[in-house]
Amino acid sequence: MLFLGGCGTISLSQLGEPEMRSSVRFMPWLLALTGLAILLVAGGFVVWPLIALWLAVLALIWSLGRAGLFRGRATHIAVAVALLPVLFLLGMEGGLWLIPADIAWLLIEVTDRSGASGAPRGSDAAV
Repeated sequence: MLFLGGCGTISLSQLGEPEMRSSVRFMPWLLALTGLAILLVAGGFVVWPLIALWLAVLALIWSLGRAGLFRGRATHIAVAVALLPVLFLLGMEGGLWLIPADIAWLLIEVTDRSGASGAPRGSDAAV
């Protein structure tokens, strides 16, 4: 096991390559929900319609990802990079609070080696 400065642990696969734990993949979602919770409390609960809208958008993204519409590492990286300017533009509507989650998602996708070989995540077939 390798410990990477608070990012969680990464285990070595049978071939000696680092393999990311599935719990690390929840980090962007936790950051997004934490950012929205901070915005909700800091805004005095007046911004709850914006929070509800952002939660609906996050639920849509999650359901599309679960359905398999965004497959492949290159697609995930492209979506994460394209989402950054959109979040900057929607900064006054709460987008700035979601930028850390997007950056975490981008870093996870860039450093994940299991998707680079085309093998499904979590399988032992990663080369």
